[in-house]
Amino acid sequence: MPNTNDPKLVEDARNALLAHYSSKSSNEAQILLGLAVALFALIQAYSVFSFLPVFLRNASLTWGLGIIAYLIIRQTGRIVYWGELADAISLVGMIKKDIIDQALRDIKDKMPEVEELKAFELVPNYLVGLSDASSRYVDYYRMTSKENRLNVLIQICRISNDQRFARAFLVIVGVLGVQIGLFSYF
Repeated sequence: MPNTNDPKLVEDARNALLAHYSSKSSNEAQILLGLAVALFALIQAYSVFSFLPVFLRNASLTWGLGIIAYLIIRQTGRIVYWGELADAISLVGMIKKDIIDQALRDIKDKMPEVEELKAFELVPNYLVGLSDASSRYVDYYRMTSKENRLNVLIQICRISNDQRFARAFLVIVGVLGVQIGLFSYF
């Protein structure tokens, strides 16, 4: 295994991880752009479905807008997370070798088929160490620190990763859609 203290290898790992995180962030931004197009298409489609009763159109529009709004919030949180990882990769130091080895053992235990391929013997320790360090830094410091309590984007990221938020949001949108549909009917 390569020496984890070699500055050239550590810098190469930082550059590779930065490129990966930036690519993920770009992908999330493209999905967000697609959701914006879907939002406008849904609004435009409302008048096309004039053959449906008004209460059904209103309820469907409410449900569609609610689902798209949830997905936009979720994607915004994902963009923030990947951006935070990209920012953190330049700040973090290398994790100790015993922690890296334990992380690789945990992966092998969760995926027994990998043992046959021996793929993780080829994974450089410095790449795993920096990736784990940046994830821990973002998850345990940036997302929970008192300084970031007022940061709106980080709060969106925290809330959008909560399963209770997803359930509550979709229940509220469902109930609201039914109420708007019934209100339009009567």
